[in-house]
Amino acid sequence: MLKKSLPLVVILFALCFTHEAQAASVSVTLPNFTVELNGQSMDNRYSRYPLLVYKDITYFPMTYYDCKLLGLTATWTAE
Repeated sequence: MLKKSLPLVVILFALCFTHEAQAASVSVTLPNFTVELNGQSMDNRYSRYPLLVYKDITYFPMTYYDCKLLGLTATWTAE
């Protein structure tokens, strides 16, 4: 009898400790000024991951190609 009710007890226990998280809304804009990196102008109009401005800080997307533009390299191993 205990073996049959154990999954039900585990599910009920898990449901008691689940919490919903809700993100606060923030105001993010695209830069309305010219951004140059290594002498090349960044064009947000055609970028899949554009530059963002939040609280007067410009955030740069760390995609593979954007990092390559900055001279950054990344390595990955299965370990």
